Amino acid sequence: MRRGTAAEQKVVVFAIGGQEYALPIAGVREIITWTAPTPVPDSPPYVEGVISVRGEVLPVMDLGRRFGLTSRREAEQRRIIILELAGKSAGLIVDDVVAVEDVVEGKLAPPSPLVANLGGMHEAVVEGILQLGEGRLVVVLSADRLLETALQ
Repeated sequence: MRRGTAAEQKVVVFAIGGQEYALPIAGVREIITWTAPTPVPDSPPYVEGVISVRGEVLPVMDLGRRFGLTSRREAEQRRIIILELAGKSAGLIVDDVVAVEDVVEGKLAPPSPLVANLGGMHEAVVEGILQLGEGRLVVVLSADRLLETALQ
């Protein structure tokens, strides 16, 4: 994560398939309850379709499917994280949103090259590994790279 304002030093922690991940809060516009996406023909298997959020039509990517993980919740119980960067927006389907956490200096380690390309993505999507307590490690993802993937 880049150094910057207090908002950039916070992350939204969410769960997929029993594992915790995080995104810098600066790239998260909002978190909404489940809205069934409308399928789009010929889209990649991890793109669920599109949804309308206050009149804006957004693509929605199932992050668990993209990472090869199985959801532990029924669709109607899941959440959609709306990312917005540089005027572009997309939704990420996750099992649950856990918390907003501060990024404490010295607790964010750079990713190993072995995990940087999570889910077979060609560009590194892992920004780092955040230690949030004894034995609790959270993978911090790059919001901009996930957004690029969702909009391809």
